[in-house]
Amino acid sequence: MMDKYAEKADIKGMKRTSWLGALTMFAVSAPVAFLTVYLGSGLVDTILNATPAWILTGLNVAGGVLPAIGIAVTMKIISLPKLTPVFILGYFLVQLFGISVMGAAIVGFCVVAILLAADSMKAQTATMADDDDD
Repeated sequence: MMDKYAEKADIKGMKRTSWLGALTMFAVSAPVAFLTVYLGSGLVDTILNATPAWILTGLNVAGGVLPAIGIAVTMKIISLPKLTPVFILGYFLVQLFGISVMGAAIVGFCVVAILLAADSMKAQTATMADDDDD
């Protein structure tokens, strides 16, 4: 809906859609959060103890995959697919090797900076080569 309103430059429609999404999220999550806090951790423990192990295992696996999905969404948004391996590298550095997220972010920043600098140099070289042909 937001894209449709954006194409028409309908700011009021975009605001309505944004508020509708926020209110929907509040309506879905607020009662659950309220009841959990109000009834205490005993309720949560009871629910977790009653949940079959295979469901908890599935949720654990899904929770481990969520960062990768977040990375994929981020890559889609910033539209630089050549940087996807950097994000995947960061994910595996954190998950498999236990490196802190901050450490992986610093390594990723350095790798991206090197890649972008190499692209910039390549573009400058191509421009200089085109100028020399004249």
